[in-house]
Amino acid sequence: MDASDAELAVEAACEAFKTWQDVTGEERGRLLRKWAKLVKENAEALTQILAGETRKLKNEAKLEEVGLVTSIDPLPGKKLLIEKQPLGVVVVISPWNFPPMLSSKKVATALAAGSTCVVKPPEDAPLSTLSAVQLAQDARIPKRVINVVTCDRSNASQIGKIFCESKLVAGISFTGSTAIGKILHQQCGPHIKRISLELGGTFPFLVSNSANIDEAAQLGIQSKFFNCGQVSIADIIPGEGLAPLINSTQFKRVCGIVEDAISKGANVIVEGQPAEDVGKLFYQPTCGIVEDAISKGANVIVGGQPAEDIGELFYQPTLITEVTAEMQIYTEEIFGPVASVIKFKTEEEGVAMANDTEKGLGSYFFSQDVSQIFRVSRLLQNGVVWVNEGIFLPNKAPFGGVKESGIGREGSHHGIEDFTYIKFICMYWKFVKLMFLIK
Repeated sequence: MDASDAELAVEAACEAFKTWQDVTGEERGRLLRKWAKLVKENAEALTQILAGETRKLKNEAKLEEVGLVTSIDPLPGKKLLIEKQPLGVVVVISPWNFPPMLSSKKVATALAAGSTCVVKPPEDAPLSTLSAVQLAQDARIPKRVINVVTCDRSNASQIGKIFCESKLVAGISFTGSTAIGKILHQQCGPHIKRISLELGGTFPFLVSNSANIDEAAQLGIQSKFFNCGQVSIADIIPGEGLAPLINSTQFKRVCGIVEDAISKGANVIVEGQPAEDVGKLFYQPTCGIVEDAISKGANVIVGGQPAEDIGELFYQPTLITEVTAEMQIYTEEIFGPVASVIKFKTEEEGVAMANDTEKGLGSYFFSQDVSQIFRVSRLLQNGVVWVNEGIFLPNKAPFGGVKESGIGREGSHHGIEDFTYIKFICMYWKFVKLMFLIK
């Protein structure tokens, strides 16, 4: 076979996955037991083949074939122990949009597991992290358990490379862009270093016919304009711009609610916050993505320009419709206060659009149909699904993405496992007891 055959094999497995994932666990178990039974019945023939192609001793080949279908029980007197041990030195790299929150969450988890940390805060926002680490020292956490490396942008890539290549660093925990995450992943690869990545994500925001439209629209506004849209969980898609996927019968109503909220000053949706109190953002990428959408036929309902009356780094809260797959806003993370709304007709079409991306951090789904809620929640290719809910990130829940949105989880016991090794210890306790009696 050649490379084209390898591609065909992958495509075949992908096609089969669509139905195999829905086979019940009971049926999978039945099929696997039947396979095991056939292997046992044909053990002699399989042993001859294995011994012939590998030149193994026949007894060893027979033992291997038996191992295909059955576990070998420990001999009497053996005790099997599983112990979790700290990973070691963990490097924590956090982004500029939530510097102390994201770094402290990682550091606290690593320390709880018994690891020590080196923290690299964002180049342009290090002070809040430094202040939090100072409080850790005030809490009598021993010196050198938490270490901080600040740097300017010119040194950032060099420092990241050192972290990835250092033999003293056991793991990297990074939150940030997918592009930087890929670089860190490649640099850690040759050293087989543990890495946890929480990367850029798409957050499809699907609203069905049966949804509470007013509630869904308000939660969509909050999710999008939170932190001026400078947050991955606001990038509601199909690509990475904010594109609530609205059933076409509810389209005008949702657009009207969002437009009204923006017109009334919903720059940053925080209860009781004045309309002019909006945070700064680096708007150049936002400008380019919006201009691209307009040039390709998108319709700006409100906004769509830099907010120069407020300051040079501000951008108007914006609502865009008539978005198509050819536009950057469909596929790129805009990281700004720009909401785009896309129609879909059927449930299947909405789910397909939501999954039409290389990212898979999280999603929102609004419906009052219980069977639809369970069905769509399962079909969405994301690490997190919020149903009839806005942004909610409890520490007890595992947060993280699939596909190019990351590796590993933060929060819950699953998050702690990213900072531990699992060691299996096989102890022959009869021998230990005998040696004790001899002494």
